[in-house]
Amino acid sequence: KARLCVLLGVFVGVLPGLATAAMSVHFIDVGQGGAVLIQKDGKTIMYDCGDTFAGKTVVDYLDALDVKTVNFMVISHAHKDHMGGCIDVLKKFPVKRIYHNGSSAGTGTWKQFLKLAKKAQSVEVVERDTTVEGLQILVAYDSKGRRYNKEANNSVLLRVVDGKVRLLLTGDCEVPCEMEVSKESDVSADILNVGHHGSKAASGPEFLKKVKPTVAIIQAG
Repeated sequence: KARLCVLLGVFVGVLPGLATAAMSVHFIDVGQGGAVLIQKDGKTIMYDCGDTFAGKTVVDYLDALDVKTVNFMVISHAHKDHMGGCIDVLKKFPVKRIYHNGSSAGTGTWKQFLKLAKKAQSVEVVERDTTVEGLQILVAYDSKGRRYNKEANNSVLLRVVDGKVRLLLTGDCEVPCEMEVSKESDVSADILNVGHHGSKAASGPEFLKKVKPTVAIIQAG
């Protein structure tokens, strides 16, 4: 984990404008899954937390950084390898605001997460593109007025800009999701969290042309 963060720091350090940026991004090693911690403007933002088996890893990582409160928790979608570990995070840390896609998934893990999410100060189901305190929360299903049959394409994306450094986190968003999101939203980014763990079903060429990343991170087992 330490090597990953140092390596990312080296890559990000060569991006133009970093000297004026005050954002730290941690891609946490959770094995097969996704978990990203962002520290920006004195706030802690958690985007996914890995699978249930990775919960302790994420909690220990936050403890090592002396995190006391999670200001924003953005859940990409209801797949266990993205939100399972958030159960442990919710048990350990006060979480102020939670954003998720309002999935109708009936799994025990998702139901447990939703129950614990009630501890947060506020919980918002993302129905359309939303910007809150500099966080751009993007979805593919807003312009269609319906959800995709495949939960991966209901992923909530997160775009964060700090100075000239742009970050895009995509959950399991696959090509149909990518095409829809990029129709009306700016998805350009210097740092891209590659969709669906590098799956061939994601990262379509048209989407990548619009993102134009300098650094691509794949979180996979």
